[in-house]
Amino acid sequence: MTIYLLDENVLRELHPKGHARVRAWHVTVSTDDLRIPKAQLALPSWPPLRGGDSTFT
Repeated sequence: MTIYLLDENVLRELHPKGHARVRAWHVTVSTDDLRIPKAQLALPSWPPLRGGDSTFT
């Protein structure tokens, strides 16, 4: 069994107007074999870094 860790760019291409080859690949793979990084799910909710804040650098 192969597990695929999906990057953000792959997820963005899964919409109906996305890249045809990515969508074609997606239908050949079982959803049980796909993973999305937990950190990636959390990133959009993080506040933007402010000038001088080196917490995450």
